[in-house]
Amino acid sequence: MSTLLITLGDSWTQGVGCYEPELREKLNKGEATMQDLFLGSFERFSKCSWVTHAARILNADVKNIALGGDANSASAKRLLMGPYSDCKKYYDDVIVVFLMTDPARFSFFNNHIIQSFLPGNGSLFMEEFLKHCLSVPEDEAHEALFYLTVVKNFCEANGYHFYYGSAFFKDVQLPKSSSLLHPEHSAIVEMLPNEVDYMSDICYHPNEKGYHFIGEYIGNYIKQDLTNPQ
Repeated sequence: MSTLLITLGDSWTQGVGCYEPELREKLNKGEATMQDLFLGSFERFSKCSWVTHAARILNADVKNIALGGDANSASAKRLLMGPYSDCKKYYDDVIVVFLMTDPARFSFFNNHIIQSFLPGNGSLFMEEFLKHCLSVPEDEAHEALFYLTVVKNFCEANGYHFYYGSAFFKDVQLPKSSSLLHPEHSAIVEMLPNEVDYMSDICYHPNEKGYHFIGEYIGNYIKQDLTNPQ
């Protein structure tokens, strides 16, 4: 049986944190910038992301469309506006995993590219947005649940298995179901055994060991759920 794993999310799903060792050394010597390190590590991000480990357990091909900094709306747009509505023509099973991010992020199309905007970047645009929007916690919950529902309905309409959760954002309580990847925790980050050993020493992202742990957990969770559906 052939299986495709499609993954949505931000930097925690892209694999940011698994930096190229040679570039890390150059950064330490002052011979490279953080931007050099980030841009030069994209291939390693993909290779070491949790998605790779989960796909191995599920024996699945992968289409990881997550991108660092993406808003939940951007993730939904990448799925719904992309060529992903007919994957059942080529695969017996399609699994979609959506690791959601901070609901305060939002996105627009800009010259045919989906551009996301993040809180805390110091831009006047973002400051004005936050001044007038998301003024109470319920607003953030509604924003998150809207995009969760959009992606869930897309998957149901196309006969895809759908799973969701949050990588690091703990302030929005996601609805409980067998498709929620961390039913006993508010976010995946809370499941890591030891932040010192499992998190990057450069940024607030998992390292290779952390992504391996997350991928093993998600892969086994989905495999067990598909084998023993409730």
